[in-house]
Amino acid sequence: MGADVYFQTGTYEHGKKIETAARNQGLDTKAFVDQRAAEFRAVFQALGVKYDRFFRTTDSDHARVVQYVLQRVFDRGDIYPGFYQGFYCLDCEAYFADEELQEGCCPIHLRPVEMLKEQCYFFRLSKYQDALLKHYQENPGFILPPSRLREIRNFVSSGLKDFSISRSTFKWGIPLPFDKSHVTYVWFDALINYITGAGYLEQPDKFLRRWRGSVHIVGKDIVRFHTVHWPAMLMAAEIELPRRIHAHGFWMVNGRKFSKSLGNSIQPQHLIERYGLDPLRYYLLRVPPFGEDGNFSEAELVQRNNSELAHGLGNLVSRTTTMIQRYRAGIVPSTDIHSEAEIVIARKADATVATFSAAMADMAFSNALGAIEAFVADLNRYVNERAPWKLAETGATVELDAVLGTTAEAIRFLSVLVTPFMPESASKIRKCWGDEEVQSASELVWGNRLAGKMVRQLPPLFKTLEQPAAEIPPPVVHSADKAVLEMGISYCVAQLSGLRVRKKASAVEQRKREVEARIKTLGRSWAQTVLEVRGYQELYARIGKKIGDVPSPVESLSQYIFDSELGRLPQKNVVVDLYNLYSLTHFLSIGAHDRTKVKGAIRLEFARSPISYRPLGLPGTMQVLPGEYYWHDDQNVLCRLDLKQGEVTKIDDSTRHIVLIVLGNRAILPTTVRQQTEALCNEIVGICGGEYAIIDGAGTV
Repeated sequence: MGADVYFQTGTYEHGKKIETAARNQGLDTKAFVDQRAAEFRAVFQALGVKYDRFFRTTDSDHARVVQYVLQRVFDRGDIYPGFYQGFYCLDCEAYFADEELQEGCCPIHLRPVEMLKEQCYFFRLSKYQDALLKHYQENPGFILPPSRLREIRNFVSSGLKDFSISRSTFKWGIPLPFDKSHVTYVWFDALINYITGAGYLEQPDKFLRRWRGSVHIVGKDIVRFHTVHWPAMLMAAEIELPRRIHAHGFWMVNGRKFSKSLGNSIQPQHLIERYGLDPLRYYLLRVPPFGEDGNFSEAELVQRNNSELAHGLGNLVSRTTTMIQRYRAGIVPSTDIHSEAEIVIARKADATVATFSAAMADMAFSNALGAIEAFVADLNRYVNERAPWKLAETGATVELDAVLGTTAEAIRFLSVLVTPFMPESASKIRKCWGDEEVQSASELVWGNRLAGKMVRQLPPLFKTLEQPAAEIPPPVVHSADKAVLEMGISYCVAQLSGLRVRKKASAVEQRKREVEARIKTLGRSWAQTVLEVRGYQELYARIGKKIGDVPSPVESLSQYIFDSELGRLPQKNVVVDLYNLYSLTHFLSIGAHDRTKVKGAIRLEFARSPISYRPLGLPGTMQVLPGEYYWHDDQNVLCRLDLKQGEVTKIDDSTRHIVLIVLGNRAILPTTVRQQTEALCNEIVGICGGEYAIIDGAGTV
């Protein structure tokens, strides 16, 4: 907004992950990264993002700067050789401590990590612990938002370890200048892009001007690299630190961040085609406070567009231009103050600019847009109260000019303030007034700048959008091998849609306590005397399992009551808690799966070879062994025997559609399985809303 800004963005293109991805696609690595860089450029163009340089870490000037910095730090004794062993995530290109993993998986990508050991060079990060803490203390605005500063300060205070800055097991990277058998670790390489692009070595005068006010905007998942490793690297190379590191949050879908690795990304081009560029940009910057996570919702995007843009700003501009054309032949009248109402609007305009400017300085984009939206609401209210159409009818010429001139001047202010967020709409407003000069917020002064200008009628700035129809997945297709059914298994499948999965319900919790108390009176071995439970053990015996090797669902749940410290059933959510109760009281094997995560048809059959999968709630992986029966979809194991569901299709409080699978054995009638499935579904929708359908099942053969 009027400042001299150098904006750099781009792609990091080195590392094992890139080399592996190119090889998997049968491409030369450079050709692969060229292709990906072009894809990112296309997205930025579609989003109207304009940059001074699209930086690629394969650029020739970058290799020179990386090797210069490496040699400089090496000569100062802050790089030394050694061996590194640790848990490595290929997607992150980062090592994790054992306590940082989630059930043996990367905490970001939720994929298994691998244990790596290799010869490498280390950077003496530990040497800079005190210097980093001192810098944080003296520069509290260095890391934003404040929550990230607290996180990083605590992390550094707990002690820093030297980190590996080279790799010797692959070749796609920048060679170390002092040992060509090693390439630079992708993060040591990637971070240096900031000074390369700013002109370090190549343009020293421009570098000093650009660097001293530099702000890095980074994802929260890489904030440690930017606020710990990066400043320490700069200290070691005797280069000034950037002014600020601002970490943004994630856009989430179903409680997980947008990510191609997680398979839940949304293409911006699709959203632009459906809703328009400016409404999308507005929504992305309006909803979550910058630095926090936001839950992406097309329904909320539509709601914001309709209420704040189409019926707010768009309506204000449309009604004002129409009235100026109708009552003043398209000529903007002077904004001469006629009453206290006009004085109030002028003051609110100045106050909005002040709030906006302060918010933008803090990168509080949501607050900046909130101030704009509040001013738009004030203006629409002002127009309604002053009723210029009535002033025109009564011949109140002076008052009418004051209202129309005041509203036009306020819209001029708005056209400046919305420019960073909605450049296309801002340009249309300025052209409408014949005032196409782009001002900065600091240059805005209330007055008669538009007086005497000819107004042109605008088509609607924003369309009123229809809410997206709730997409209900089609009924899942299921089947079962005859050989499995011949063992005495019966099952029923149901699909529930439109749920709001509640964390807990008092009635369910009360029933859990009652069932726990009743089972405790029966004793630890109670389940072994139940005919239906013995039916599961007979099933397991028929596939070669010894008695006790595999607990039935009833026995597994009983262990919580007798063996856990709490002496009670686990509390997950209403759906899981209810089907656990049905398992204990009706002796059924029940599993629930998020319908949107189920890929294709589901099938019950015997495993013909070992199949690995991630079991729900357990670290590492489990195997379905040959001869064991299991449910699976086209890609994933849903459940092994009656024992353990898979992690991939688990339900949580973001789940809206569920596939429910209920199994029985020879001791349980197929009609009972179906009846209890229907009863369970009725209870679930009674608490969580939505609807259900029984998709039939199969009885014993």
